[in-house]
Amino acid sequence: MREGILLAGNMIMDVVKIIETYPEKMSLTPIYDIEYSIGGAVCNCGIDLARISPSLPITVLSAVGDDSFGHSIMDQMRVFSNINLDHVMYKGKTSFTDVMTEQNTGRRTFFTYKGADNLLIPEDFDFSVLPGDIIHIGYIMLLNGLDQTDSEYGTAMARVLCNAQKAGKKTSLDIVTEEGNRYKTLVPPALKYTDYCCLNESEAQSVTDVPLRDENGVLITRNFETACRVLKDMGVSTWAVIHSPDYSGGLDEKGIYHSYDSIPLPVGYVKGSVGAGDAFVAGVLYSAYEGKSLSDALWLGSAIAVISLSKPGATEAVTDMNTLVATYTAMEEKANC
Repeated sequence: MREGILLAGNMIMDVVKIIETYPEKMSLTPIYDIEYSIGGAVCNCGIDLARISPSLPITVLSAVGDDSFGHSIMDQMRVFSNINLDHVMYKGKTSFTDVMTEQNTGRRTFFTYKGADNLLIPEDFDFSVLPGDIIHIGYIMLLNGLDQTDSEYGTAMARVLCNAQKAGKKTSLDIVTEEGNRYKTLVPPALKYTDYCCLNESEAQSVTDVPLRDENGVLITRNFETACRVLKDMGVSTWAVIHSPDYSGGLDEKGIYHSYDSIPLPVGYVKGSVGAGDAFVAGVLYSAYEGKSLSDALWLGSAIAVISLSKPGATEAVTDMNTLVATYTAMEEKANC
C-alpha cells in the first residue's frame, strides 16, 4: 500500500509587501499593498500537491509557535483533508519572512526570522511511525537544527536522509538561495543520501561551481547538463534537476539528460514569483511519486510554476490537475503559434 509523500522542514508566514522598487541603502520606496501568505517548503509544496491531487496522502513534519502566525498556518493547512498534521509540533515562535516584491518585475528580496522549524533535530524523525514513500526536506541553510555538524554524517540533515533511506523511503532535497559559502559545507554531505535533488540555477551554480549565468546574468543553458552530472557525482541517485524561469534540465535514473524551454509569458501576467520554485518542486515530486518520466516532471513542474505566478501569494493560483494542465496547455499552444 502506498503511503504518499512526507514533507518536512520550513513552515513560514510570508508577509508579502508589494513595493515600487527595491531601494538603495538609506533610501525610501512606497509599499502599495501587504498580503499574508503561508510559505516555506512544507506549506508551499503541501498545498500545491493537495490542490493538484486531493487523493494524494501528504504528511507534514515540522514545528510552529503557539502564536497568531502559527495558528493561521495550521488553520490554512487543515482546509485540505489529505494533509496529515499530526506530526507538527508547537514550540518557540513561528518563522516568518518579509517578502519585498517589486510591482512591475515580480523580483523578490527576503528578510527572514528563523523560528520554530529551526528547532527540528534528527530525533524528531522517527521513521518507524512516519508514513510516506518519498520524504522531501526543505530547506538546507534555513533549518538550524538540521544544519548543525554531525561527526559521522557531516550534518544532521545527512543523518536524517540516510535514516530515511534505511527505512526504505526515497529522499528529496531542496536548499535556500543565500549569499556566502555555506553551500560547500552543508549541501555535499546531504547529497550522498538524496534520490531526487531539485535546485534553481543560482543554488546549483554555488554547489557545483559550474557557471550557469554569465557576468551579464544571461543563462548558460549548455552548462546545465554538466552541473547535473556534478550533482550526480556528489551522490544524487535518481534525478538531478536544475530549474530557472527560462529553462530547466535534469539527468534521470539512467543518466539521460532531459530539458524544457519555458514559454514566454504575456506582459503583466506575473503578479508575484514567491513560491514558484516550490511549485516546480511539487510537480517533480508528484511525477516521481506517480512513476512518470523526468521529461514529464520538467513539463509539469514548469506548468505549476507558471500558473503560480499569476497571483502574488505562493499557492493560491494552483488548481486541480485537470484544470491546471488544460490552462497551461492552452498557454503553451498560444505561445508556440
